[in-house]
Amino acid sequence: MAEFGSCFRNEPSGALHGLLRVRGFTQDDAHIFCTLEQVEKEIFAFIKLAQEVYKELLGDVNIIVKFSDRPTNRAGSDEVWDKSESMLYNAAKASGLELITNKAPNVRVIDENGESRGILSLKEALELASDANLDLVEVSPNSDPPVCKIINYGKFKYQQQKLHKSKKKHRVIIVKELQLSLHIAEHDYNVKLAAAKRFLEHKYKVKVTLRLRGRQMVLKQEAIALMQGFFDKIGPEIAKLEVPPKMEGNTVNMIISN
Repeated sequence: MAEFGSCFRNEPSGALHGLLRVRGFTQDDAHIFCTLEQVEKEIFAFIKLAQEVYKELLGDVNIIVKFSDRPTNRAGSDEVWDKSESMLYNAAKASGLELITNKAPNVRVIDENGESRGILSLKEALELASDANLDLVEVSPNSDPPVCKIINYGKFKYQQQKLHKSKKKHRVIIVKELQLSLHIAEHDYNVKLAAAKRFLEHKYKVKVTLRLRGRQMVLKQEAIALMQGFFDKIGPEIAKLEVPPKMEGNTVNMIISN
């Protein structure tokens, strides 16, 4: 059921433009009438409907939902509030909404300027955040008491996501180095080959070098062929040639990754 009411705006014509130029519109105040047993199911259905509408209008956007439980000054018995909060919370969680609750009686508060406001009751901390038109966000839940900051939660979450992406991009790359020689013995060659495969299995890069000495400088092509053969023995199915064998001074270098 819905209750309809007409609203009118009395503003100068210069203040009205675009879609906001209307002077009168109808606003509905909707209610869902159901039995007590149907409440949780109806809340779930309404949340899903709201999510679909937001997705249709705005696409995949980050929607922040704040869960409010019983106030200090309230009407009704604790039994009614227990049941109401439980149904609302269960329906919200079942809908996939991210809910943050803080059950601690006191919290250590850091305000929007980064200054400590000491230990306050949760109610006082929420009032401070409300006065600043910001959110109270728990940043250190394992502290005693928990630490909360008065900040814009939307910006805070965006910064956390940005930091997480930055860490993934700047992961540490470990490079292991192996040295070959032009006349390497078969046993030594196989040991180096096994080491290269082991390093690649651990997601390390492998730099292979071969230094030519004195008269060996005329054997550049043989050295490059030896390096290429080393990579072929590892196999392209487990490795890729990131930097092919290349002569730099008197050394042939090659980098292999997985």
